[in-house]
Amino acid sequence: MNLMETLLATAVLSISAAASLQLWGLAAVATAKHERLEKLMDAVDAELMAVDLRLRQEGRPLAIPQGCEDAAHQLIQLAIAVPTTGGVFRQVRRGGETHERVVVTVGARELAPPRQRLYSPAALNLCGGVVNS
Repeated sequence: MNLMETLLATAVLSISAAASLQLWGLAAVATAKHERLEKLMDAVDAELMAVDLRLRQEGRPLAIPQGCEDAAHQLIQLAIAVPTTGGVFRQVRRGGETHERVVVTVGARELAPPRQRLYSPAALNLCGGVVNS
């Protein structure tokens, strides 16, 4: 082999090694981003489950003399009291035409769209003037 062939082989090897390293780097970045997004989705799901559990367990013994609208207000207070996970936002508001429902929205900035759950005090058997057990 003469000098020109050696230099050309070295250049081809260097270019292919650089391209390979760049591909490996891009794959590593994509994998890390995917793992971060999966952790955020898990955090959103855990947040929704925590709110759901709180509303279903602690909402049961409520005494609601005024009906579904007061029950919705108490459900909102229970949902707000659940601690939030880092990196996750939660919005709790009244929903529906009569504002007797509770809408819980949980998401993360990097995830779109956020997840929503709709709770009806009537479906949870919380409307009326008796204590539910």
